[in-house]
Amino acid sequence: MASEYADAKRLVENEDLRTVAAFYKQFARTKLKPISVPELVQVMIDTLSQDKRGTYHIRDLQVRLGRLPPRGPRESGSFAGSGAADWRPYRQLG
Repeated sequence: MASEYADAKRLVENEDLRTVAAFYKQFARTKLKPISVPELVQVMIDTLSQDKRGTYHIRDLQVRLGRLPPRGPRESGSFAGSGAADWRPYRQLG
């Protein structure tokens, strides 16, 4: 336990650990559950339908989101994989 405390103090550069814990609790913890890309697309489309958006808007979003690869970067392990180019909205110039 003492070594864990010493490591934690070293990692946060001797900051008060209560302050670090409060920051973590407020900002770093997420309550989002992991979801696959196809599930996320369906949730977005369902939400648009419930909000009574126009059919053109819904169909346009279905087409655009349908172009996403079925596996996201977290599901495939990293951005460095072969599908990384599909996930970058902008290509680097030069």
